[in-house]
Amino acid sequence: MPKNVTFDLIMTTISTYWQKLVEFFIDMSWILDGVASGFVIYVVANVIWYGYKEHRYLYQFEDQKRAIQAWVKFLRPFALTFQSHRYKEWIKLRKSQAAFMPEWDVYDFISYQILLGLAAGLVSFIAFVTLLGMTITIAIGIAMAAFVYPLVSISDAGVKRQRSCFKDLPFFIDYLCLAMGAGLDFTQSLAVVLEDAPKTPLSKEFSMALKNMRLGMTRADALIMMDQRMENPNLKLFLQTMVQAMELGTDVNQTLTALSDTFRAKRFQYAEEMAGKISVKMMIPMLLFILPAVMIMLIGPMVLNSPMAGM
Repeated sequence: MPKNVTFDLIMTTISTYWQKLVEFFIDMSWILDGVASGFVIYVVANVIWYGYKEHRYLYQFEDQKRAIQAWVKFLRPFALTFQSHRYKEWIKLRKSQAAFMPEWDVYDFISYQILLGLAAGLVSFIAFVTLLGMTITIAIGIAMAAFVYPLVSISDAGVKRQRSCFKDLPFFIDYLCLAMGAGLDFTQSLAVVLEDAPKTPLSKEFSMALKNMRLGMTRADALIMMDQRMENPNLKLFLQTMVQAMELGTDVNQTLTALSDTFRAKRFQYAEEMAGKISVKMMIPMLLFILPAVMIMLIGPMVLNSPMAGM
């Protein structure tokens, strides 16, 4: 075969494989775009983190809080346009249950939501739309998620505080009953209990109620205000019983003992209920992950050793 024919054949083969390689990379361009986008985001995030780490002294907590307060005050006129009464009542209840920024009212919290939404939308617009050329829908979605995030955060914090109060309430009542059995009145017993009690959400709420009593508020009003802040069914029963016992002049010590036994029984029932739900909750992970793996281990060797395995 002449040399020129061999050379032409080699070049034709190289050209064919080159075209296939180019077509392959064109088909896989979305992967390359994703890798490039991830690399750009990684570089920008590292630059921001390096700047924060090197100049962390400029971002003290009090300065951040003061800056957030200033922006919340600036955006408050926009928050005043929200007219949904149910939405504002929901925020007020969840914010009081979570003890999130007690000095803020509902409109301050909505201003905080607007601030987070605008900041996240601006950053995502610069990062994803301007730098990476993605659609503006991504920036809008991130801004909406940032707007909703404070609601999810205070709702989750409120649920955790409710569970903590439910768990600590029987032991708190026992300690309070022991102090009152030593001859102290309710206010003095509450002060003694709070001196030794750990810093839990329940002790913080009672500390606020004790502070209101020492400032001149009646015990009934302080306990009713605490009930309005927490909206906890078990705590409501305890506080209403205490208020009724104080108004009627009945023996508070016996009432506390009966309530402690009731709440301890409820706690035990709640633990049994949660334990009973574990088997039901484990059904989905078992069906999705454990059962397929077990079936592969059992049936796989049979399939490989079958006469059809070589076909």
